[in-house]
Amino acid sequence: MSRLRLALAIQALAGLAGSALAAPVAAPDARALLAGEPPALVRTLERQHFVLLEEVERGEGAFFLAYVIFRRPAERVYELLAASERQSEYRPDLRESRRVELLPDGQVDEHRMRILFVNIVYRLRYSRDPSRARIAWLTDPRFDNSVRKVEGFWELFALDAQRALGRFGTMVDVGPALPRSFQDSLTRKNVLRNVEDVRRWVDSDGAWRP
Repeated sequence: MSRLRLALAIQALAGLAGSALAAPVAAPDARALLAGEPPALVRTLERQHFVLLEEVERGEGAFFLAYVIFRRPAERVYELLAASERQSEYRPDLRESRRVELLPDGQVDEHRMRILFVNIVYRLRYSRDPSRARIAWLTDPRFDNSVRKVEGFWELFALDAQRALGRFGTMVDVGPALPRSFQDSLTRKNVLRNVEDVRRWVDSDGAWRP
C-alpha cells in the first residue's frame, strides 16, 4: 500500500464508535473531573464545546485525548455512541460495519473501507461498561487486519439533566510503512474533525449527516 493510501487510511481510522447498549447507564458527575482541569481549559470547553487535551506518548505512538460537550443527556449519548450499526451516518468513509461475534461485555465488528481503490478491512473488539458509561475498542488480534492497531474509548459524564461531557481517546498505528511522526500528525488532525462530526450527530439525535 502506498504512503498516500496509508495516510488516507489513518484519516478514516480515528474511529468513534461503540457497541450495543446492554444495561442502564450510570454516568458519573462531570464536576469532579472538570475541577481538576485548569480554569482556562474549562472556559474554552464551554465556549467551543470541544478541546484537544494532550498527546500521551506510548510505546507504539501518541494517544490523543479530548473533551467534548454534548447537548443530550448522558444516557442518550451513550445509547447513540453504542449503536455501532449507525456509524456510517457520521463516518462516510465506512462502507460496511457488521457484527461478527457477540461477547459477554460487547461484540466484535468487522469494518470495511475502500480508499483509492484499496480495500481496508479490520476487526474491532468493543467492550462496554454501562456502570461507568464507558465504551472502548481495540483491533482484534485474531484477525488479519489491514492495520497494525486501532485503539480508543469514550467515557461519559453528566454535566446536567440535558448535557453530557465526553472524554475521548484514540491511537492509530497502520504499521511501518509510514513514519511514526507522520501517522501521529494525521491522527491529531482527524481527531479534531471526527470528534466534531460525532458531536453534531449526537446533538441532532442522530439526524445530522456530514
